[in-house]
Amino acid sequence: MKQNILITATTAAMTVASATAGAQDVSSTPEEVIVVGIRSALESAEERKINAPVVLDGISADDIGALPDVSISESLTRIVGVTSNDTARGSDQVALRGLGPDLVSTEYNGRILPTADGVNRRVGLAGLPSEGLSSAFAQKTPEASTIEGGVAGILSLESIRPLETRRRGLTVVARALGEDLSNDMEDTPEARPYGARGELTYVERIRPNLGVAFTFSALREGNYSSGVQLENWRMGAGARSDLNGDGTGDVLPTNAGPIGSAFNTDRKTGLAMIQWEPTDDIRLSLDGIWSEDEYSNTTRRLFAFNLFEGALGAATSSTVENDTVTAFSGTSALYRGVVNFGRSVDNTRGVGLKTEVHFSDRLDASFDLSWFEAGRDRFTPVVNYDVDGATAAAQRQPFSYDITDRDNPQFVFNQLSADAFALQQINTTKQDSEDDIRAARADFTYALENSWVHELEFGGRVDRRLHTQRVDNTQYTWANLAARPDLDASMLATTRNAWAPRASDFGGASATAAMPFFDGATLLNLGLNSAGVIVNDQFATDVGAGAEIDELTSALYAQGNFQFDRLTGNVGLRWVRTDAESSGQAGTDESNVIDQKFDNTYDYLLPSLNVRYKINNNLFIRGAVARTMSRPLFEQLRVGAATDLSGAATGAVTINRGNPDLKPFTADGVDLGIEWYPNDASSFAFAVYNKDVSNFTTSQTRTGEITLGDGTVAPVTITEFINDPEKRYFRGFEVQARQDFSFLPGSFRNLGIQSSYNHNKTDARETFTSLAGPAAVATTAEVLPINLSEDVLNGQIYYDGPDLQVRLAYRYASGYSRRFSNGYQYQPQGQWDLNGSYQLSPNVRLIGTVTNLLGTDQYRLTADSRDLGNNQILQNRNYQGRNFAIGLRATFK
Repeated sequence: MKQNILITATTAAMTVASATAGAQDVSSTPEEVIVVGIRSALESAEERKINAPVVLDGISADDIGALPDVSISESLTRIVGVTSNDTARGSDQVALRGLGPDLVSTEYNGRILPTADGVNRRVGLAGLPSEGLSSAFAQKTPEASTIEGGVAGILSLESIRPLETRRRGLTVVARALGEDLSNDMEDTPEARPYGARGELTYVERIRPNLGVAFTFSALREGNYSSGVQLENWRMGAGARSDLNGDGTGDVLPTNAGPIGSAFNTDRKTGLAMIQWEPTDDIRLSLDGIWSEDEYSNTTRRLFAFNLFEGALGAATSSTVENDTVTAFSGTSALYRGVVNFGRSVDNTRGVGLKTEVHFSDRLDASFDLSWFEAGRDRFTPVVNYDVDGATAAAQRQPFSYDITDRDNPQFVFNQLSADAFALQQINTTKQDSEDDIRAARADFTYALENSWVHELEFGGRVDRRLHTQRVDNTQYTWANLAARPDLDASMLATTRNAWAPRASDFGGASATAAMPFFDGATLLNLGLNSAGVIVNDQFATDVGAGAEIDELTSALYAQGNFQFDRLTGNVGLRWVRTDAESSGQAGTDESNVIDQKFDNTYDYLLPSLNVRYKINNNLFIRGAVARTMSRPLFEQLRVGAATDLSGAATGAVTINRGNPDLKPFTADGVDLGIEWYPNDASSFAFAVYNKDVSNFTTSQTRTGEITLGDGTVAPVTITEFINDPEKRYFRGFEVQARQDFSFLPGSFRNLGIQSSYNHNKTDARETFTSLAGPAAVATTAEVLPINLSEDVLNGQIYYDGPDLQVRLAYRYASGYSRRFSNGYQYQPQGQWDLNGSYQLSPNVRLIGTVTNLLGTDQYRLTADSRDLGNNQILQNRNYQGRNFAIGLRATFK
């Protein structure tokens, strides 16, 4: 009921009609445009796009915190060509023009941000407070002065600069947060239905030559995700190999059942900048960032196991579509439950000092020193339990599933009490990672006279990046079924059917009623301290995941800025050299381990040309040609090797390892576009682009031989990363348009629309493990690269009056593959968001947001190596909730 009241209040606040019509006030300085409101922010971004020497799109608003989105990461998804890999915690990491987050370089005030993740280079954005940022732009083509690292592009974030803005005083923002799904899950122990987000920003000129700006943000919220899973689809065996009798093998999931996850976040972030001009020719800017992001995650699953196994008997009934078993009923399955819970703390901090010097009318320089560090401390236990029984046969239970209607999957379990289960296995993972970046940079601009090359820019940068990850996995098992600890009702976190209010999200009433809500910590303590527990240190896995990557990079560049009649642009060359050292270990146990260290040095010349031709004051043609590069992921460079000898007796030794000799991705790109701005109320842009990417990183599996400790030689299967020997293309086009209806009468003149569409195409492919046969012989499917969406659509209708501002926004991205999931994620209906604000008084605005307004679901479909066009194989369907926020924004000058 409380949730409905909040939604009603939020929606009502954003749909109140404006009593009067009026133009939006806009103030400006020579440096930048000061904007308040949706329309003015769009116009300011277009102005920057017009004047930029490179291809870029973004958000530009000195008062960016007044824009409707709750976080800067949500605002980024409105930029043409930008998509987000949404999670239950919301938008966080972005892809650009179909190329994933790992190929997008994220900069803060012109400096590369570190990552708390142990395996990749992507940066989480949800923690950055929107109030403390003045702009966010996606730079799609580089110039020589651009820091290398973004084959897809550069995501450039800029903080408030107190001497360069006319923003003054104190701004306080307070929002109440809620989610319909978490509210319905209030009987689930981990659910947190309501939360809060607050931001405080202070900007002031203490003296005419001294200014300060700082922002502090705090967030406490909960998110819930409900769904169903049907994982590891395989060719049926024996009596379950051809259920419809048509002579062709059918596939079934290994396991199927409901899944629910709770994510609770407590985050604090601070941004600050001090600017001082000791003389008219010197400006010092000292800025810093600090963030602590603590989140806990509890995932609960119950599934029927080994459904493909023919030894369990023929199906009682079945439905087969496209050789896929979309409905199944059987009398023999194993019920297994999982409680996956843990805590993770991410820390980011850093400081930078930029000194700008005006030496003369012809020479300017800037010098920048910075240090940034990010780290993660995570502990994740996974507790597995299944049906108790003296024999495997005694554990078996009846089960059925029906996914013929993908929007309404159904599971039927036998209803068992808590004491019908026993512990099966426990796995714990501890991960520590750190990413440290120290950099120094110098840039010079020299003005030329009487030349169409009117400026020369040159400079250099040196940085050292040290990235480490340590992992400790441990497995706890028991010798036989009788030795396992028994469970009972005293170990339940709640005796209620906590998922019952949303039964349809979990596969029906039978699935929710069968789910025992065991307390994860209680089961963990029981298992670790039980008599007869067998402790298996996963040493080989640990050394394979551990890594230490040390990269020392030097770069020099020179660039000429030219203007010849109506033609402007720049041409330049950047030279980059990286000396990398990868350290780690290899072995099978602590008594058989060796230290390894490999060096890799590479250098590249990165030419670039950006041109803009002004046909008239409103029409421009823009082009760019450039070579860019992105370094491999940290997990791909690791030298630690995980050697699994568990199958040595049967000749099935496996090794998984990285490759420190990998070369960076390089891309030769061409961009061509046209931009038309007929008036302040209209704009249109169209662009085509092509990137030929070399050294695309993929994985390969090969066979070889290994000498075991007893001297015998055994066959080995080696999986490792390699550079794709083929050059791959990424190409596409994007179109965007805006129209304000200022020509309409009355309040209708405050209406406007903006839309964009981006289409991407590539011949690059990732290899997914697909359907496997009875002997677990894996087959593979060649699918689109991770995070690539072929079609991205954004649209928004907005009302921008003097008091009332409302935006109804839509975003859609076609299915994209997810790392580690062997599947494509879809949101077929796209997502609608509603947000806006109303001026209650000269200093106070009511603000509100509803995300995922229509409550659309997300789907994940697994790849079918037999027929890539088969979209019947449902892997996951989940609902991440309708999120809402309502609050106040107050300014004091």
